[in-house]
Amino acid sequence: MKHILLLSILLALSLEADYVKKTIGVCSSQETLLELNEYSKTHLLEKGGLELELWLMSHDCKIIDKNTQVEVLDYTGKKTEILKVLLKKTGDIVYTLNKGIQIEQPGQDNIIYKF
Repeated sequence: MKHILLLSILLALSLEADYVKKTIGVCSSQETLLELNEYSKTHLLEKGGLELELWLMSHDCKIIDKNTQVEVLDYTGKKTEILKVLLKKTGDIVYTLNKGIQIEQPGQDNIIYKF
């Protein structure tokens, strides 16, 4: 029942026109994040968002929106492809691609601006 509810929520969210522009995928490991990146390149445009959302649910990943408070934990001032971030509300440490985080200053709140 929980999975059906989650699937219903994700499906409803994906129907909004500006959903992807205001969200980003995060995963619990760097390896899974790299798999997600490759998967989204080949499947997102071909088959729509539902298949990608099912993949996220089965691989310990999730989608967060621009209102989620995050803190970049491994910012060094150099551009890296993958960032380690702390989700402030839950305390979860996850990984995401740098293109989804606008870094203001090390240790400060950051804003998700694109996926």
